[in-house]
Amino acid sequence: MWREPGLSRLAAARQPRLCAGRPGDGARPWAAQGREEGLEGREEGRAEERSLLCRLAARKFDAGAAGRLADALAGVDDPARLAQVGEWIIECETAADLMARVLDTENAGN
Repeated sequence: MWREPGLSRLAAARQPRLCAGRPGDGARPWAAQGREEGLEGREEGRAEERSLLCRLAARKFDAGAAGRLADALAGVDDPARLAQVGEWIIECETAADLMARVLDTENAGN
């Protein structure tokens, strides 16, 4: 089997930097930074998902429905709930029906 020359040396050279983790050697700040960046990425992903749902509502219904949906989804971070709203956009015939489902679910969670 052919392997690119030096590939295993390159991988080995990177390994110690990724695995360093003795207390006091600076690995902990990197781990905390990684967790923080991961959380920021999730928040950005949820914001993009909410934005997509609002654009879909605007295309299917109107800009007013999209604005009302944006207000209702402003604090929603649950991926399952966002997915459910996406299904409702497809299933609902009217913006009023969509908003009734969204608001009923919102009120049930309070």
